Amino acid sequence: MIDRPKSLLTQIRDGKLDRTKIDNAHLYINHLESQVAYATHLHDKTKKELDRAKRKLDKYKKYIDLCLNLAGGELKGNHYRVFFGRTNYRVEIKDMSKVPKDYLVVKTQMSVDKKKATELLKNGELIDGLDYIKSSQSIKWRQS
Repeated sequence: MIDRPKSLLTQIRDGKLDRTKIDNAHLYINHLESQVAYATHLHDKTKKELDRAKRKLDKYKKYIDLCLNLAGGELKGNHYRVFFGRTNYRVEIKDMSKVPKDYLVVKTQMSVDKKKATELLKNGELIDGLDYIKSSQSIKWRQS
């Protein structure tokens, strides 16, 4: 039977800590952080390509729109025809005070003051109806 090395957690529980486990954990975390950095780099590069492609698409659509306007609203090819569809509108508010009251809607929304609730938790007080979930705690590595 092969004697497997014990996990860091088991070693801590048994009180027999192998110091190389700590060093290996640090190296493994560095490795994982570099993988995250590389994936982030790829994501950023891909996002730039996506943005570039979207800009090209928008530019070409504007070109086709211009051509349709000049051609009277319709262009025919051998296999496709291009034309203007139904016009859609969206509303943007310029000055709310000038809008007639018939077109205004009152909305009310309640929310919890989380900062105040967290301060109460620090003083040992809990509020019914709230769950207190521990956020992540940072881990620091220093070379010894």
